[in-house]
Amino acid sequence: MWDPTDDRDDVMTDGPWAPLESGAPPPARPGVVRSGGPARRLRLRRSRSPVLAALDGGGDVFQRRGRDVMVGAVILIAPMVALNLWLTVLAFDRLEDSGPSLPGFGDDAATGIEEVVLLLAVVFAGYTAAVVGCFAATILIADRFGRTVGLRGALWSTLRSLPTVTVAWAVSHWWLPLADAFVLGARDDQLVGRLVLTVPVVTVLTIAVLYVVPVIVAERAGPLRSIRRGWTLSRMRFGSALGFVVSSFAIGGLLVLGIGTLPALLEGTGFITFGDFTWLANGIALQLAVIVVLPLIALATAQMYLEVRLDAEGMDLTIDAEAAFGPREPAP
Repeated sequence: MWDPTDDRDDVMTDGPWAPLESGAPPPARPGVVRSGGPARRLRLRRSRSPVLAALDGGGDVFQRRGRDVMVGAVILIAPMVALNLWLTVLAFDRLEDSGPSLPGFGDDAATGIEEVVLLLAVVFAGYTAAVVGCFAATILIADRFGRTVGLRGALWSTLRSLPTVTVAWAVSHWWLPLADAFVLGARDDQLVGRLVLTVPVVTVLTIAVLYVVPVIVAERAGPLRSIRRGWTLSRMRFGSALGFVVSSFAIGGLLVLGIGTLPALLEGTGFITFGDFTWLANGIALQLAVIVVLPLIALATAQMYLEVRLDAEGMDLTIDAEAAFGPREPAP
């Protein structure tokens, strides 16, 4: 993945990161770190609780590399934020004339363009999460193998992986528009029932594709191979993957709720009033919440990928063995 002949720490190449695919670290480049100090040691350790280790590891990198992670996430999320704000404006215009409920597929207040934009916003948010996941995985996996990838290098690697990520996401998330249309098309009396039917199915499908993007980043796999490989890893530790998905949804939901309700809390204290622009303040607060939550969960997902490989495949033992005895010879 890194060019061993290049002395810059944030330059990435097309070459396959074959050592990680076999369980070994990338070629060593002693002393090549951003700060100019000694090379950092590998940060791979097994944990008895992979879910907690993944969330903690993602938060650790988010804290230490917050500037690069947030700036890169803002750049990648900007198109989705613009689309969501446009939807907010459309919804506000309709609410002025139509009543108190947001426009949806089953709502007479919605026009055809609003229905299409609403569906596109949800689907595009899922795709954006995959792109941010590629960016975050590049930073975290490099960090765990004792390297430092800068903002420019991580963005460039994400850009070069974009065709693979796009194809893999489109193939593996064919169900997302169908689930969105099924839920968004519900009337008020149907919504709870449809959510009860949809949430378990979507959870299982999310587990099936949980590691696709980290596999693309770490193993340089193609779209179809990354999907198969991701499902194999999910099946190895299905319970851990389920716990991670549920925990991520809960933590992400709480963060979005907490940040998204800040305008209402500020108005409630009388510190500030938004007046006719309350709807806009709420929309901006929700987008700020997304900018924080997406990279944090993406980092935790990349860490979860490493946790599964350590626990189920003994990647740390393979690394130690190859460091002591050299790489294995391929079978004849």
